Amino acid sequence: MIRRILIILSILFSCNSSNAMFNLDNCSWEEKQSMPTARSEFASITHNNKIYVLGGISGDKALSNFEVYNAIENTWKTLENLPIPNHHGALGIVENKIYLIGGFVDLSWRHANGIIFEYDIESNKWNNYDELFWLRVAHSAETVDNNIYIFGGHGYKPSHLLYYNPLTKKMKELETNMPAPADHIATTIDKNNFIVLGGRFRNGNLQTIRIFDRKKNRWMANEGLPYPTSGHIAEIVNNRLHVAGGEDIDKKTTFNSHYYYDFDENKWFESIQLPQSLHGIGSAVIEDRLFIFGGATGAGELTFNSVQDKIYELTCN
Repeated sequence: MIRRILIILSILFSCNSSNAMFNLDNCSWEEKQSMPTARSEFASITHNNKIYVLGGISGDKALSNFEVYNAIENTWKTLENLPIPNHHGALGIVENKIYLIGGFVDLSWRHANGIIFEYDIESNKWNNYDELFWLRVAHSAETVDNNIYIFGGHGYKPSHLLYYNPLTKKMKELETNMPAPADHIATTIDKNNFIVLGGRFRNGNLQTIRIFDRKKNRWMANEGLPYPTSGHIAEIVNNRLHVAGGEDIDKKTTFNSHYYYDFDENKWFESIQLPQSLHGIGSAVIEDRLFIFGGATGAGELTFNSVQDKIYELTCN
């Protein structure tokens, strides 16, 4: 596994959008059943072939709406709303319960959520579960071994990797600093190693790829992302790392870019573009099927009135 990570770093270091190979792969984006609520900057998580979507921004308000998509049946269901609005938060899941970590509670951009909310999937109920003293917003989360790992964002020590265990109600931090801390990053897991891609520092997007080796408790990084982006997605499907979408808030533009890194070929490929230029989107992988959903076509303050309710599946021949 370490050899594979080192190969990634050595290859990606010299890769960028100008020399990545082009390969449409006979793929297309298939539109599925629309989301009940158009939204951007929401939190989402995948569990048991279902995609849970929480909160976000729509129009002039922050949302508390909570919905679930059944990928097998191509249907949406409305669940119990979160007790408060939330956007730019993150979700983790432990023992069939979903936990909301951080985020904003309104559109003033000043009030962060200081409560960890727990959602019981079986009873369809939200409960106040714990208090959150180390606040983060516009961050990302991944769940491994009953710990919810928290990356980047704004707030408490954004360069430090935090992890919360809902079973013990303990939040801890690793002192090893994440290279190039940023908000609006995308994260994914490759065999328990965390990959953190891109993000925004102040008003500038990054091309940084960071890999955290959990066994050795160390970070590795380079500037090998095909394009600088934030508010994008990253997922691994069939030994390929997909990166798509995002925004440049300074230029007020959004991206329909879509690349994948083929671990076997050790190369980036430019693939079929997104159906729309989008940022603040969600993504999921279910039975080797890649889905993207929600988001906004406008960047920055243009987000509010450009949210969309589409969900697409990447299909390839």
